[in-house]
Amino acid sequence: MVKHLFFAKLGYAGGAARFANQNWAEVGTLVPVFEPLLQAHGSVSFVAGYWMDLCENSFEHYPVQHFVDHLEHVLGGEGGSVGWRGTQLPARLAGLIKRFSERQQPMPLLMAQQLLGALDRLVDMGDRRAAAVQVSEVFRSVRAVAG
Repeated sequence: MVKHLFFAKLGYAGGAARFANQNWAEVGTLVPVFEPLLQAHGSVSFVAGYWMDLCENSFEHYPVQHFVDHLEHVLGGEGGSVGWRGTQLPARLAGLIKRFSERQQPMPLLMAQQLLGALDRLVDMGDRRAAAVQVSEVFRSVRAVAG
């Protein structure tokens, strides 16, 4: 069910009107469909993985603000992310953060701070790619909010 909710691994269907023909221009219309699941269980590894699949597949059209807003659900609250140890999920998420931050230039300060906070959490998980993204040109002048 989760796989289908995030339109993961659809395959290619050239005659389809959208999504299955890799036309993701209307991916923003899907957000209200999967958002409740992402809010409730986004930190579970397979939910996060399918969401990242959707973000990667629809990257050019996925709304940057929605990506940033969903990071808190995917990275989990106090309990952290469930089942991420030993997976590529932290590195994939760091890669997505890098790509979205480069796509959204100039980036509003609050968005940059939210992305930097997500990178901090990934570094705390031991992800080296996130550490490299933190010191990239995009985030060099961004300061985290004290709190």
